[in-house]
Amino acid sequence: MGFYRFFLSKCVLPVGDFLFDGNYLKTLKQWRKYDNFPEEKLLAIQEEELKKILLYTIKNVSFYQNIKYLETENPYQNLKNFPILTKDILRKERENLVSKEFEVNTLRKNFSSGSSGISRTTVIILAVVIPVGTLCNYIII
Repeated sequence: MGFYRFFLSKCVLPVGDFLFDGNYLKTLKQWRKYDNFPEEKLLAIQEEELKKILLYTIKNVSFYQNIKYLETENPYQNLKNFPILTKDILRKERENLVSKEFEVNTLRKNFSSGSSGISRTTVIILAVVIPVGTLCNYIII
């Protein structure tokens, strides 16, 4: 183990985890494991995690509650049942796009004018980022 890796793993990350109540070291260890997995195993993990995200979303986010998850289909096929979010939907359905585990009024908000010049609000929930008022073509969990 080189000095940098040792210093990072034994000093910097543990202190950061303590000060910021994080789990950086645990996450780093998990990613190091992923580096050694064969492609097939990584694809299986990705598919399972997508399934968890979709089922969680259907159960906990009112905007998606009427979507049916078909166990006979893989998660990628089920993802096609989810609507593409437009700026208009994000603006109109703001409260319905937040998990019932969170109170909309207690979320920390960041503001940006965005590249289109239209004001955008980003709601941050721990490690979850939900863009509100902009086109979202990705999921961050």
